[in-house]
Amino acid sequence: MKRNKNKRLISIWLFALSVLIFVPVTVFAQNTILTATVPSQFQLEIEINGKGKIWINEKYFSETTTISIDRYKETIITIIPAPDYEIESVLYNGKNMAGNLQSRTLTLPVPTGDAKLAVNFTEKTPLPQTGDSHYILVISIITIILSYFLFMWLIRKQKKI
Repeated sequence: MKRNKNKRLISIWLFALSVLIFVPVTVFAQNTILTATVPSQFQLEIEINGKGKIWINEKYFSETTTISIDRYKETIITIIPAPDYEIESVLYNGKNMAGNLQSRTLTLPVPTGDAKLAVNFTEKTPLPQTGDSHYILVISIITIILSYFLFMWLIRKQKKI
């Protein structure tokens, strides 16, 4: 009997101890206020390859850098290739944005997190020079003159027969 009594006392004691420990924690947890800070800006990594620059937020950038952009606003950029260069590609978070360009201006989507903009410039393919076509003209004239003499020779030969 004594054993059962001791077991019962230990059980009551453990129950009372657990009530003392867990009840205050629950009460204090109800009064706890959680706060979270939401950033007002995100980071935009700008990668520029080739010769040219971009205009964002009233500043020019011609080298790879990272800037802050507003969280809830569209960002408008202007892409300016150097002389004898053209825009090869524009990628925003890996997505091709070249089709969205309007007169070298691009409106980036409202950011949902940090982002990456990659602008690639390439050298323009030079147009043929006017001197290159001069040889074609000379060869064409010589071919016409030789054809004329060949034609005349064939006509004379035919008259003799």
